[in-house]
Amino acid sequence: YAAASLGLRTDDILTGLRRMAKNELAKDLIMFIVNITTKAGKVRLLLRRNHYFLESMYRDMLTEMLKVKAVRDSRVGNSEMSVHDHSQHKIQLQGTKDGGKSQLEAMGLADTAGLDDKVSRKVYSFEILPEKVEQVKKECRDA
Repeated sequence: YAAASLGLRTDDILTGLRRMAKNELAKDLIMFIVNITTKAGKVRLLLRRNHYFLESMYRDMLTEMLKVKAVRDSRVGNSEMSVHDHSQHKIQLQGTKDGGKSQLEAMGLADTAGLDDKVSRKVYSFEILPEKVEQVKKECRDA
């Protein structure tokens, strides 16, 4: 989970493990890694103007999270999921030569490689109650 949340891709994780392992990796372990890395980093918890939001570029991930009772009950009202165009500018990464990567590239999302300074994406989000933040964090980790 930690490697995937830091932006390492599934193939990179498995290649590294195969290189360092004395024995062949078990199929159960490979499937576990694939399942974890497909979910890791797809949903973010944000604090914006003193309000908490669950946000994702993947609508289906938020829809899946809303199926969990604890997350559904922590949602502010029954309002629809909001959609907005989220443009991310390059950020300064310490220790890099040119220092310019978009936040999406820095998170390891390969489909953004080679794009210009500004990356335009639709982002889906909904607000959650402040008193339920810890419960939502737990559910997001366990999902």
